[in-house]
Amino acid sequence: MNLKKKFVIGAASLALVAGMGVAPAMAAAGDPVLLPGGKKLVRVAGDARVETSLEAAKLRMKQGTVSRAYLVNQNALVDAATAGMVKDGVVILVPSDKAGQLLLGATMHKDPQLKDVRTLVAVGGETVMPKAAVDNVAKMNPSITDKSERLGGENRYETNVAIAKKVFPNGGANQEFLLARGDNMVDALTAGAYENGPTLLVNPSGKVDPATVAYAKKAKISTKSVILGGEGVLPTAQVEQLFEGKVAVDPWKYQTTNADLKKAVQEAAAAYEGQKVWQGLNGKTQDADDNLKNFFGLNKGTVNCTETEDITDIDVKDGIAAGKKCFVGYKKSLANLKVNAQALLDAKNSGKKTIKNQLGAVKDAVDAAVASNVSAMSSGQPAPNTAAALATAGNATFNGINQKFMAAYGGVSLTKPTLVNGELDNPGSFTFDGDGNMTGLDQKKIDQIVDNYIADKGDTEFIKVDGNPGAGVKLADVAKTQGGTDYELTAVNAGEVLNYAAVKKAIEARVAEQVKTTAEAKKALDKAVAAYKAGPEAKVTVGTGSGLARLVGEDRYQTSALLSYWLRAEKKFTDTFVYLASGDDAHLIDSVVAGQLQHGPILLVPTSGDLKPSTVSELTLMGKQKTLQGGYVMGGTGAVEDAVAQAAGKAIAEGGKFVNAPAAPAAASPAYGTMDLSDTNEKVFQPTNAAANPSCTAETLTLDPSSTATNPTSVVASVDAQCKIKVKDPGYTGSDAKTIVLKIQNTGATNPLTVTVNTKR
Repeated sequence: MNLKKKFVIGAASLALVAGMGVAPAMAAAGDPVLLPGGKKLVRVAGDARVETSLEAAKLRMKQGTVSRAYLVNQNALVDAATAGMVKDGVVILVPSDKAGQLLLGATMHKDPQLKDVRTLVAVGGETVMPKAAVDNVAKMNPSITDKSERLGGENRYETNVAIAKKVFPNGGANQEFLLARGDNMVDALTAGAYENGPTLLVNPSGKVDPATVAYAKKAKISTKSVILGGEGVLPTAQVEQLFEGKVAVDPWKYQTTNADLKKAVQEAAAAYEGQKVWQGLNGKTQDADDNLKNFFGLNKGTVNCTETEDITDIDVKDGIAAGKKCFVGYKKSLANLKVNAQALLDAKNSGKKTIKNQLGAVKDAVDAAVASNVSAMSSGQPAPNTAAALATAGNATFNGINQKFMAAYGGVSLTKPTLVNGELDNPGSFTFDGDGNMTGLDQKKIDQIVDNYIADKGDTEFIKVDGNPGAGVKLADVAKTQGGTDYELTAVNAGEVLNYAAVKKAIEARVAEQVKTTAEAKKALDKAVAAYKAGPEAKVTVGTGSGLARLVGEDRYQTSALLSYWLRAEKKFTDTFVYLASGDDAHLIDSVVAGQLQHGPILLVPTSGDLKPSTVSELTLMGKQKTLQGGYVMGGTGAVEDAVAQAAGKAIAEGGKFVNAPAAPAAASPAYGTMDLSDTNEKVFQPTNAAANPSCTAETLTLDPSSTATNPTSVVASVDAQCKIKVKDPGYTGSDAKTIVLKIQNTGATNPLTVTVNTKR
């Protein structure tokens, strides 16, 4: 089958809908709602939910170009509910059928604003967003270089945490969360506008999912976090589980005197902060609170003692003098370890045997082989790197990859695939698609090679960093072994090949171990402080979430308005725009794709009928803001009727921002000279009145039925914000004169503008 001919994509949007096997979810987009002052509410819509997500992705690209696309199952609202948190990529809905997935990939590749996407990230577990679906999107999009990442888990809570970790990896000290009920997605959807912290889904009853609890505690959830909904929506008892909880510290398990409790604080602080740092703190003031805050430090200023990794080098009575050994502290030790480990992992010095060089060479070779397959198939040619080809003796692709693999994985060779009667019998070290085309290496088999190497080496001191030390270090100590500028890793025994993947795993394991140890030291310090506060004759309760603020709306519409108000009041975003999305269950998916858009809140509105009073009040208040530049309506008129959009525009105008502003004069429409194509290559047509041009709002031109060119849908056309038009006609033959008539929406006096491009077919 000639895939190139089957999936030629042009300007006709309905082809995408038909190919994706989904019925149009809404009517065509209505006209923009004009506001006084030249601003407007513009629809972001396609003929189906997948196309609407593409239009939203294009708008996101205008707000800042990104190279990642997060793929969300168009029917998986539960798993996608908090995908709006991502800010480093576009969110695109994926159809459930293979043909639609292939067509989506081809459409992205050909679109002027989405063609720069290089990485695909699956959102949800394998059952929600199958690897096969991601592969299909990538198959027809040769621009994709990475499709291995997944943000998902066994349930909605694990998926939510995976997304949160991606956007906020460590949470940060006192991270302000938005907490939403996990079995009702509506509140979480509108939280996509929040940019300063994660939105966490919380079980409404029973035990909160362990993944949620672990992430919240690691991120040190702040008592300034906000709960979406009242006590009946998300009970305090559930929220409490995200904190350290009501931990009763029994001081009798410590010593029973204040002096001993004070010493326990000092020792725990010296262990966590480090002897040098701790003894420099002023814990001898007249203020008891300050003394405890400074962990009863000795106020010795900066003392240049020699920092060690030995925990016994601590003296909380007299301190440690300059030149003497003192414990570096778990906190600083971890920081130093992370810096050195990262240097080892990131070093990419030309010609040196670094982790990144060696493993990167393998990845580059594998990626090149897979890319060759994709390129060939997209041109209608057979893939060159098949199981049959790799099984052949002397195959150049296998030999090239294997040579680099052996240099990176301790001299171990890859296993060739084997065939029986022309059919794949054993894939060896590789993975193949259903047609026998190579798609990569079998990671499970590679991981086994790494684990075998680690088990075999044990505590052997066999690795040198930049040639030092001569005796070598063991795998577990590589992370803390400093190099020079190269961070080159070699074996003590000349000629021995290291397994750089094993070294990488050992470094990451050492850092993880140190993170755990440091966390335990911090917890010990917190408990010692709590015990001192309790005194020798009482118990103390620490870490509670019962005082969190709540946003309690009478319905989903009021809750979204309250959230918008809170975000603006707390300056959690720049309110340049407002995004209106349908609050009806059938169209809630539009809120998912709206979450990726920046600089404004998502307000839920009804599909038809009157706006809620709370929504009107919030829009009116936003209209008074000096920063508001207009807004966007997510979905077509089937999702949000024109009357609803117009009512929203009226509320904004009545806010005062535009009421007294003079109407903007009609700008001159862009004008063009003769527009002739002379071959099949892309041609650019600049406006002749560039200085007077408004910004063009359409990102692709609309093909008009009055075109005389046969099969005009093969034409590829686009327009940028300066009204520069690009046109390419693959059907150009140089024979009979034909015309391609295009229309462009713009803010000029003529709207839409019609232009005619002359071609020959």
